[in-house]
Amino acid sequence: MCGIVYSQSKNGIKDLVTIKRRGPEGFKELQNDFGYFAHSLLNTIAEPVAQPLTNKHGVLLYNGSTYNNNSGNDSKWLSEQLDDNLAQTIDVIRSLRGEYALVYVNDTHIVFCADEFHQRNLWYYVSQNERECTVSSIPKTVSDKHSSCWYCEENKIYVVDKSNMSIHTVQNRQWNFDQKINHFDYVIENFDKAIKERHDSKITTNLHSSGHDSGAIDCATLKHTNNYKSIVTVSGEIKQILNERYKKHKFQMFTTPPAQKEKQYLFENTIDSYQIWQVGEVDLLIQMYRYISENNKHKVVLTGNGGDEIYNDWKGQHNNHFKGRTNGCFPENLQLVWPWFNYTGRLIPNNQRADFIAGWFGLEVRNPMQDQDVVQAWLNTTNDIKNNGYKPWVEHYLKQNHYPFAQGSYGKTHFGSEPTAKTL
Repeated sequence: MCGIVYSQSKNGIKDLVTIKRRGPEGFKELQNDFGYFAHSLLNTIAEPVAQPLTNKHGVLLYNGSTYNNNSGNDSKWLSEQLDDNLAQTIDVIRSLRGEYALVYVNDTHIVFCADEFHQRNLWYYVSQNERECTVSSIPKTVSDKHSSCWYCEENKIYVVDKSNMSIHTVQNRQWNFDQKINHFDYVIENFDKAIKERHDSKITTNLHSSGHDSGAIDCATLKHTNNYKSIVTVSGEIKQILNERYKKHKFQMFTTPPAQKEKQYLFENTIDSYQIWQVGEVDLLIQMYRYISENNKHKVVLTGNGGDEIYNDWKGQHNNHFKGRTNGCFPENLQLVWPWFNYTGRLIPNNQRADFIAGWFGLEVRNPMQDQDVVQAWLNTTNDIKNNGYKPWVEHYLKQNHYPFAQGSYGKTHFGSEPTAKTL
């Protein structure tokens, strides 16, 4: 997880300790006619490339992992695609696939955004009257300077015209809502690809549980390597499922000290939001990420974030405590309900929380369930098979690969069941 800061000047930019912790492999500042840039580096793809990155036309700050270019460092590749043409800049951003946040500044514009699901924190302040613009991975960095900040909404690209400091937004990805595919082959093909691109056994730990989403991730990881690390706590999990999965791969059990000290620091030095920090999973996430950093010495964490919100919309989960926008049924016209993934106000805070915690320990979170191509393939399946059960493509995938799971939210347990037909 890298840390980024941009502003017209360094004036008012205070302590950058939290920014620096996000990128423990290097910190660099740049001040020029475009403004003040700061970047802390955590390199996870190919050779390390120091930022801020300057090309012939502007300066790029980038935090994330994108998988458009398989031959080298993604930040370097991205910088090479950008020029002084605003339409080209927007087209390049729209083409990105992965978890990312970025700021690109040239003579005419300031362009910044997080990805389609805000998987990387990015916060900003813009005032046309004050002719001010500040953008950062950490909201407190922005609010310390301006006494206010806002988060970059998912699937929006923000464009500031430097001639008058006016701002407007354009939609990032144009989702295709045709529902014509009556099988899960394309979803599964893209999911396997998403795992392979995101997992590197030398630097990656999977977060595991007895649930469907983390189960699918470990199942897919096993397809291309059996030499990987996966971490789990038995608290609140289905022990029988974990026992059966342990026969397939030896995941790690862990114990670590309490998390109160880190939680208090994050509350005070990132954002003082009870929605982010006063939820039950915070302590567990801090403990798990601390363990990965200190014991596994890894940089990357693979999680199942987004599976509940995107592919099931909380249908039948937790005794219907949460009700999604689809109310348990995906309609024939998806535009009636999309985007449903943050209707209960969970996905974006979940992503923000994971990013803040991982960044504190110098880790990067990757979320294959939020891979843009997987989501698109799922959107294009017919509403009939979307509604045919609980997380139907995930259960189909687990059956197909003989991987243990509990059918439905608390249903029948499957231990290596025979797969159903690949095409439904």
